[in-house]
Amino acid sequence: MISLTMSREDWRTGSIPELPLLRMQKFKAKKGASMAVEKELIALRADKKISRKEMAELIGTTPETYRKKELGESDWWGAEMFLIASKFNKRIDDIFLDKKSTKSGFEKAS
Repeated sequence: MISLTMSREDWRTGSIPELPLLRMQKFKAKKGASMAVEKELIALRADKKISRKEMAELIGTTPETYRKKELGESDWWGAEMFLIASKFNKRIDDIFLDKKSTKSGFEKAS
């Protein structure tokens, strides 16, 4: 399994050695995976008492757009997933992949 953890220096310089295409790819949840992802992200936010507005500011979007992404109505960018995972000190796949699924919970958006 590939670790999706990066150092702040890698992120600052735009270097993603293990996954060079992650920066510009959009990811969408496969059917059945999004509900687990939604619950995981909402639970993390609630646990840390972080508002949707704060999360939207973190990823550089509006609270409404963030809400759509969090509820699975819109796709995540790789950079957004990295910023969120960094905020919670977790790996991207800990938040954005369905743990019950044996296959990847994401596919590249076309």
